[in-house]
Amino acid sequence: MDAAIGLENANTAPDEPEITGDADLVRRVASGETARFADLMQRYSPVVLGFLYGRVRSEADREDVLQEVFLEAFRQIARLRRPERFGPWLMRISRSKLLDYYRQRQRRSGREAELGDDPDDDPIDPAPGPRDLLSESELQRRVRDAIGRMRDRYRTVLYLRLIAEEEPQAIARRLGLKESTVRMRLMRGLEQLRNRLVHEE
Repeated sequence: MDAAIGLENANTAPDEPEITGDADLVRRVASGETARFADLMQRYSPVVLGFLYGRVRSEADREDVLQEVFLEAFRQIARLRRPERFGPWLMRISRSKLLDYYRQRQRRSGREAELGDDPDDDPIDPAPGPRDLLSESELQRRVRDAIGRMRDRYRTVLYLRLIAEEEPQAIARRLGLKESTVRMRLMRGLEQLRNRLVHEE
């Protein structure tokens, strides 16, 4: 576990060729080149954060869940049968860790809440942490807040496109979707975002 935590600071040797494919990176990590996991973390951190955004409003809690996701992925990566499906596999781990986060909160608070099978039905953490609101203009705050309250299929792609500044092709690859699907969700999500912002004025 200690090795996994320190992976984010690992560097690729300068005389080695850059590896761009997820499958190549997964195979290398599974075969013992654990430092390569840092490349996967860098590549997929925005994806996981996009999934968590709005559901986990505290920045500190988001970082905790993010770390749990990657620790679990590191522990299980040798069992991944289709290395090219790392992105969708990681999203399943993200959902599992999100549910764990809610269960822990429920136990701490003594309250009961139902979690449906549909990811879009998961509760949303209502309270942003103070660090989330620092150095943001009013418009930026409103956009982030509106994205955080949208359904998962739109929230994740909008986060990756508008906040992480990912291109649709990269978003599709990371989420295991067709690029046309990503573009359609972006179009519909942007329309919903525009409507939300207009109605809030």
